[in-house]
Amino acid sequence: MKNMQKKNKNWKHKITCVVLFCLVIIAILQVNCIETKAAGGITIDGYYDDWEGIPKTMITYYSNNQLCNNHAALVRDGEYLYLYVEMHPLYSSSIPIDAYYLHVNGKQLPFFLRYPTADRNGIDWGKNVNLSKDGIYTGLSPFTYYPAYSWGDAAVTVSSGDPNDRFEVRMKISEVEKLMGLEQGTIASGVKVEVTMPNVGDGKVTMVGTSTGAFFSILLMAGAVVLFGLLGKKKGLQKS
Repeated sequence: MKNMQKKNKNWKHKITCVVLFCLVIIAILQVNCIETKAAGGITIDGYYDDWEGIPKTMITYYSNNQLCNNHAALVRDGEYLYLYVEMHPLYSSSIPIDAYYLHVNGKQLPFFLRYPTADRNGIDWGKNVNLSKDGIYTGLSPFTYYPAYSWGDAAVTVSSGDPNDRFEVRMKISEVEKLMGLEQGTIASGVKVEVTMPNVGDGKVTMVGTSTGAFFSILLMAGAVVLFGLLGKKKGLQKS
Protein backbone atom coordinates (compact mmCIF):
# COMPACT_ATOMS: atom_id res chain seq x y z
CA MET A 1 0.00 0.00 0.00
CA LYS A 2 2.83 2.37 0.93
CA ASN A 3 4.61 1.55 -2.34
CA MET A 4 1.43 2.39 -4.31
CA GLN A 5 1.11 5.75 -2.53
CA LYS A 6 4.77 6.50 -3.20
CA LYS A 7 4.34 5.67 -6.90
CA ASN A 8 1.26 7.90 -7.12
CA LYS A 9 3.19 10.79 -5.54
CA ASN A 10 6.05 10.26 -7.97
CA TRP A 11 3.64 10.39 -10.90
CA LYS A 12 2.07 13.59 -9.56
CA HIS A 13 5.51 15.19 -9.30
CA LYS A 14 6.34 14.15 -12.85
CA ILE A 15 3.03 15.45 -14.24
CA THR A 16 3.46 18.76 -12.41
CA CYS A 17 6.98 19.17 -13.81
CA VAL A 18 5.74 18.44 -17.34
CA VAL A 19 2.90 20.98 -17.01
CA LEU A 20 5.27 23.67 -15.74
CA PHE A 21 7.72 22.93 -18.55
CA CYS A 22 4.90 23.31 -21.09
CA LEU A 23 3.90 26.65 -19.55
CA VAL A 24 7.48 27.89 -19.91
CA ILE A 25 7.55 26.90 -23.59
CA ILE A 26 4.16 28.53 -24.23
CA ALA A 27 5.32 31.74 -22.53
CA ILE A 28 8.45 31.93 -24.65
CA LEU A 29 6.52 31.27 -27.85
CA GLN A 30 3.83 33.83 -26.98
CA VAL A 31 6.31 36.63 -26.26
CA ASN A 32 8.41 35.83 -29.33
CA CYS A 33 5.31 35.70 -31.51
CA ILE A 34 4.15 39.12 -30.31
CA GLU A 35 7.54 40.77 -30.75
CA THR A 36 8.25 39.26 -34.17
CA LYS A 37 4.82 40.30 -35.45
CA ALA A 38 6.24 43.78 -36.01
CA ALA A 39 9.55 42.39 -37.24
CA GLY A 40 7.65 40.31 -39.77
CA GLY A 41 7.72 43.06 -42.36
CA ILE A 42 6.12 46.39 -41.48
CA THR A 43 7.26 48.74 -44.23
CA ILE A 44 6.68 52.49 -43.96
CA ASP A 45 5.23 52.95 -47.44
CA GLY A 46 1.67 54.21 -46.96
CA TYR A 47 0.15 50.76 -47.52
CA TYR A 48 -1.24 48.99 -44.51
CA ASP A 49 -1.75 45.31 -45.28
CA ASP A 50 1.19 44.54 -42.98
CA TRP A 51 -0.89 45.88 -40.06
CA GLU A 52 -3.62 43.29 -40.58
CA GLY A 53 -3.94 40.95 -37.64
CA ILE A 54 -2.26 43.34 -35.22
CA PRO A 55 -4.63 44.31 -32.35
CA LYS A 56 -5.99 47.87 -32.57
CA THR A 57 -7.08 50.13 -29.72
CA MET A 58 -10.06 52.47 -30.01
CA ILE A 59 -9.04 56.10 -29.51
CA THR A 60 -12.21 58.12 -29.06
CA TYR A 61 -14.05 60.88 -27.27
CA TYR A 62 -17.13 58.63 -27.34
CA SER A 63 -19.22 60.68 -29.71
CA ASN A 64 -22.86 59.67 -30.04
CA ASN A 65 -22.58 59.34 -33.81
CA GLN A 66 -19.46 57.12 -33.60
CA LEU A 67 -17.54 59.46 -35.91
CA CYS A 68 -14.66 59.85 -33.47
CA ASN A 69 -14.14 56.13 -32.90
CA ASN A 70 -10.67 56.03 -34.41
CA HIS A 71 -8.11 53.25 -33.93
CA ALA A 72 -4.39 52.90 -33.29
CA ALA A 73 -1.77 50.20 -32.75
CA LEU A 74 1.72 50.20 -31.24
CA VAL A 75 4.20 47.34 -31.66
CA ARG A 76 7.96 46.86 -31.65
CA ASP A 77 10.74 44.64 -32.87
CA GLY A 78 14.33 44.59 -31.65
CA GLU A 79 15.21 47.94 -33.21
CA TYR A 80 12.06 50.02 -33.79
CA LEU A 81 8.71 51.08 -32.37
CA TYR A 82 5.88 51.17 -34.92
CA LEU A 83 2.76 53.33 -34.55
CA TYR A 84 -0.35 53.04 -36.70
CA VAL A 85 -3.33 55.44 -36.62
CA GLU A 86 -6.54 55.23 -38.65
CA MET A 87 -9.52 57.56 -38.66
CA HIS A 88 -13.13 56.38 -38.69
CA PRO A 89 -14.53 56.09 -42.26
CA LEU A 90 -17.12 58.79 -41.54
CA TYR A 91 -14.67 61.17 -39.84
CA SER A 92 -14.78 64.30 -42.00
CA SER A 93 -11.73 66.20 -40.71
CA SER A 94 -8.14 65.56 -41.78
CA ILE A 95 -6.00 63.17 -39.79
CA PRO A 96 -3.97 65.12 -37.19
CA ILE A 97 -0.19 64.96 -37.61
CA ASP A 98 0.60 67.08 -34.53
CA ALA A 99 0.48 66.56 -30.76
CA TYR A 100 1.42 62.93 -30.19
CA TYR A 101 3.00 61.88 -26.90
CA LEU A 102 5.17 58.84 -26.32
CA HIS A 103 5.22 57.66 -22.69
CA VAL A 104 7.93 55.33 -21.38
CA ASN A 105 8.65 54.54 -17.75
CA GLY A 106 7.05 57.73 -16.45
CA LYS A 107 8.68 60.01 -19.03
CA GLN A 108 7.00 61.78 -21.95
CA LEU A 109 8.25 62.65 -25.44
CA PRO A 110 5.99 64.91 -27.59
CA PHE A 111 6.32 64.56 -31.34
CA PHE A 112 4.72 65.52 -34.66
CA LEU A 113 5.13 64.54 -38.33
CA ARG A 114 6.83 66.68 -40.97
CA TYR A 115 9.17 66.39 -43.93
CA PRO A 116 12.87 66.49 -42.99
CA THR A 117 15.56 68.44 -44.80
CA ALA A 118 17.87 66.54 -47.14
CA ASP A 119 20.44 66.06 -44.37
CA ARG A 120 17.65 65.12 -41.91
CA ASN A 121 18.95 67.68 -39.43
CA GLY A 122 15.80 69.82 -39.45
CA ILE A 123 12.31 70.38 -40.83
CA ASP A 124 11.77 71.23 -44.48
CA TRP A 125 9.19 73.98 -43.98
CA GLY A 126 8.87 74.43 -47.74
CA LYS A 127 7.31 71.00 -48.11
CA ASN A 128 4.00 70.13 -46.52
CA VAL A 129 1.54 67.26 -46.49
CA ASN A 130 -1.60 68.32 -48.35
CA LEU A 131 -4.14 66.84 -45.96
CA SER A 132 -7.02 67.94 -48.19
CA LYS A 133 -5.81 66.01 -51.25
CA ASP A 134 -6.02 62.23 -51.55
CA GLY A 135 -2.64 60.59 -51.93
CA ILE A 136 0.22 58.75 -50.26
CA TYR A 137 2.87 60.95 -48.67
CA THR A 138 6.08 59.12 -47.81
CA GLY A 139 9.44 60.32 -46.57
CA LEU A 140 8.14 62.09 -43.46
CA SER A 141 9.71 61.86 -40.01
CA PRO A 142 8.60 62.14 -36.40
CA PHE A 143 10.11 65.28 -34.86
CA THR A 144 10.58 66.53 -31.34
CA TYR A 145 9.24 70.06 -30.82
CA TYR A 146 12.41 71.79 -29.63
CA PRO A 147 14.97 71.34 -30.86
CA ALA A 148 13.46 69.81 -34.00
CA TYR A 149 15.14 66.42 -34.14
CA SER A 150 14.26 63.56 -36.51
CA TRP A 151 14.36 60.02 -35.11
CA GLY A 152 12.47 57.82 -37.56
CA ASP A 153 10.33 57.81 -40.66
CA ALA A 154 6.63 58.04 -41.44
CA ALA A 155 4.03 57.84 -44.19
CA VAL A 156 0.60 59.49 -44.34
CA THR A 157 -2.21 58.28 -46.59
CA VAL A 158 -5.02 60.74 -47.27
CA SER A 159 -8.23 59.19 -48.58
CA SER A 160 -11.94 59.82 -48.31
CA GLY A 161 -14.42 57.21 -47.16
CA ASP A 162 -13.52 53.66 -46.22
CA PRO A 163 -10.65 53.46 -45.56
CA ASN A 164 -10.20 56.99 -44.33
CA ASP A 165 -6.95 58.83 -43.55
CA ARG A 166 -4.18 56.72 -41.98
CA PHE A 167 -0.53 56.97 -41.11
CA GLU A 168 2.30 54.76 -39.89
CA VAL A 169 5.49 55.73 -38.07
CA ARG A 170 8.72 53.88 -37.34
CA MET A 171 10.80 55.18 -34.42
CA LYS A 172 14.32 53.97 -33.67
CA ILE A 173 14.33 52.64 -30.11
CA SER A 174 17.91 53.68 -29.33
CA GLU A 175 17.10 57.27 -30.38
CA VAL A 176 13.89 57.28 -28.35
CA GLU A 177 15.77 56.16 -25.25
CA LYS A 178 18.46 58.79 -25.80
CA LEU A 179 15.92 61.59 -26.27
CA MET A 180 13.98 60.53 -23.17
CA GLY A 181 17.06 60.13 -20.99
CA LEU A 182 16.49 56.40 -20.56
CA GLU A 183 19.14 53.74 -20.24
CA GLN A 184 19.73 51.77 -23.42
CA GLY A 185 17.68 48.58 -23.27
CA THR A 186 14.89 50.07 -21.14
CA ILE A 187 12.17 49.48 -23.74
CA ALA A 188 13.37 45.94 -24.45
CA SER A 189 13.20 45.17 -20.72
CA GLY A 190 9.40 45.11 -20.83
CA VAL A 191 8.44 48.49 -19.36
CA LYS A 192 5.08 49.95 -20.31
CA VAL A 193 5.21 51.94 -23.55
CA GLU A 194 2.19 54.06 -24.53
CA VAL A 195 1.16 56.80 -26.94
CA THR A 196 -1.53 59.41 -26.30
CA MET A 197 -3.02 61.54 -29.06
CA PRO A 198 -5.46 64.20 -27.79
CA ASN A 199 -6.21 65.46 -31.31
CA VAL A 200 -7.40 61.99 -32.30
CA GLY A 201 -9.26 60.94 -29.18
CA ASP A 202 -9.13 60.22 -25.48
CA GLY A 203 -7.29 57.27 -24.02
CA LYS A 204 -4.00 55.69 -25.01
CA VAL A 205 -2.58 52.88 -27.08
CA THR A 206 -0.28 50.51 -25.21
CA MET A 207 2.49 48.63 -26.93
CA VAL A 208 1.39 45.09 -27.75
CA GLY A 209 3.35 42.65 -25.63
CA THR A 210 3.90 44.93 -22.64
CA SER A 211 1.25 43.50 -20.35
CA THR A 212 1.49 40.01 -21.86
CA GLY A 213 5.22 39.87 -21.23
CA ALA A 214 4.74 40.98 -17.64
CA PHE A 215 2.00 38.39 -17.14
CA PHE A 216 4.17 35.57 -18.40
CA SER A 217 7.12 36.74 -16.29
CA ILE A 218 4.93 36.46 -13.20
CA LEU A 219 3.67 33.08 -14.40
CA LEU A 220 7.22 31.80 -14.89
CA MET A 221 8.31 33.04 -11.47
CA ALA A 222 5.30 31.39 -9.82
CA GLY A 223 5.98 28.19 -11.72
CA ALA A 224 9.62 28.19 -10.64
CA VAL A 225 8.61 28.64 -6.98
CA VAL A 226 6.15 25.75 -7.19
CA LEU A 227 8.66 23.55 -9.01
CA PHE A 228 11.45 24.16 -6.49
CA GLY A 229 8.99 23.60 -3.67
CA LEU A 230 7.92 20.26 -5.10
CA LEU A 231 11.50 19.15 -5.71
CA GLY A 232 12.47 20.15 -2.18
CA LYS A 233 9.50 18.28 -0.77
CA LYS A 234 10.39 15.23 -2.83
CA LYS A 235 13.98 15.23 -1.52
CA GLY A 236 12.65 15.53 2.02
CA LEU A 237 10.39 12.52 1.50
CA GLN A 238 13.25 10.49 0.07
CA LYS A 239 15.47 11.27 3.07
CA SER A 240 12.74 10.30 5.52
